[in-house]
Amino acid sequence: MEYFNLILVAMGLLGFLPLAITLYKKKRVQNILKTGLPAKASVYKIITPFRPPVDIVFFSFYAANHAEPFTGKLTTSRGKYQENDLLDIYYLPQNPKRNTMEGSWKSGGFIVFCVVIALFVLFAVYKIYRMYYFGEME
Repeated sequence: MEYFNLILVAMGLLGFLPLAITLYKKKRVQNILKTGLPAKASVYKIITPFRPPVDIVFFSFYAANHAEPFTGKLTTSRGKYQENDLLDIYYLPQNPKRNTMEGSWKSGGFIVFCVVIALFVLFAVYKIYRMYYFGEME
């Protein structure tokens, strides 16, 4: 019985994992925007997947005190950027591989989706608990 309770707790915590990852990434982006240095990045490649209406945009930029260019990518609506366009990005001076641009992780829709997942998993764990211990089938 005790192992079953541990499994239920683990399942409940696992339901919050997508929300935790999303909040962590959102906080990291806000930190880069607040403490990072601005740079101009040049779009060098655009990939348009067959199915969803998005573009995967690859860009490169030069960070201060670094001779080699750094690269990054972003997913955006189809046709928003063209090759050789310039983007305003921000990067961490101590680690230019950590870069972002204004508007990243701005939408709250994904957070709402992660909260719904967490609540669904909690409800499912609750129902499993009630069924196992009390034999309730509703």
